[in-house]
Amino acid sequence: MTDAIGFDTISADVPMLLVPATAGDGEPLTVVVDTGATPPFPLIVSEALAKRLGLSLEAGETAATPAIGPRPPTLRKTQVPRFTMGPISLSDVPAIATEAVDRLAASIGRPVDAIVGHAFLKELTFSVDYGAKLIDFTAAPGADSEAISFTLGPKKSVMVVTATVNGKGPFAMELDTGAMASSATPKLAEQAAIDVRGSGRMSGPGGEIPVHYGNASVGFAGRTAEAQQFAISEAIERIAQETGAPIEGIIGARFFAGTRVTIAYPDGKMWVEPSGGADAP
Repeated sequence: MTDAIGFDTISADVPMLLVPATAGDGEPLTVVVDTGATPPFPLIVSEALAKRLGLSLEAGETAATPAIGPRPPTLRKTQVPRFTMGPISLSDVPAIATEAVDRLAASIGRPVDAIVGHAFLKELTFSVDYGAKLIDFTAAPGADSEAISFTLGPKKSVMVVTATVNGKGPFAMELDTGAMASSATPKLAEQAAIDVRGSGRMSGPGGEIPVHYGNASVGFAGRTAEAQQFAISEAIERIAQETGAPIEGIIGARFFAGTRVTIAYPDGKMWVEPSGGADAP
C-alpha cells in the first residue's frame, strides 16, 4: 500500500470516508468517497467550494438522482481546473456544484467540500482499510477464489450485492460507503423481523425524511455484523425504481468497521477481509 493515503471518519461507529485532496492552486479539500453517488460527473462539489474557487457555473437543473429527501438538489455543471487526491491528479475535471454537498456537511457537523462516486471510481481497483484508516487507489485485486461479485444498477450505477438480515434472505441490497446507517424497506423489515425501537429523521441529499429505526444483524461477505442500525423507510423503494435495481435495502459504511475492503469496479468484484489495523476489533 505504498500509494495509500490516510483518511478521517466521523467517528469509530460511523466510518464515512473523509479523504484529503486539493483543487485549483492547492486549495485543501475534504472529500467523501461514496459508492452510492451516481451523477455522471467525476467530481461533485459544494456550492461553497465553487465560490471559493471562483468556478463558472451553468444554469441549474433539478437532479434526477436517487436522492433521499423531499427536495431534489439543484445541479450546476462546471469544471475544476485541477484536482488531486493521493496518486490521482486530473486537469479540467467535469463537475457539478450542488447544495447537497453543503447539506451533508451541515448534517454531520464536519467540513465536506466534494464527493467522488461511481464516475470517478469506475475504472479503478481501490482498497479501504477501515482499521488502519488508509485508502489506496492503486490497490491490487484479491484472489479470484475469494472474490464477491456485484452488479450495477441499470439506470443508476449503484453497487448491488446480496446479504442476509437477521439470518433471513438473501436480499438484494445496495452497498453504499457514503451511508452512515443501513436502510431497509418496510417489507424487508417485516420479513427480517427487525427490532424497531423508535422513530426519527434521516438526512439525505434532498433534505430530511421521517423514518423508523431498529437494530438487526447483517450477513455479507462471509461475516455477520451484529446490532447494525437500520433506517426503515419507503424511500428505499423509490431508490430501487430510480436506479432500476431491485434493491430492498442499503448496507452502510458501519458494516465495514474493522475490515479492509477492496473493490475492483472494472471486474465487478470485491473482497472483504479483517483489517488488522489500529481500530480493528
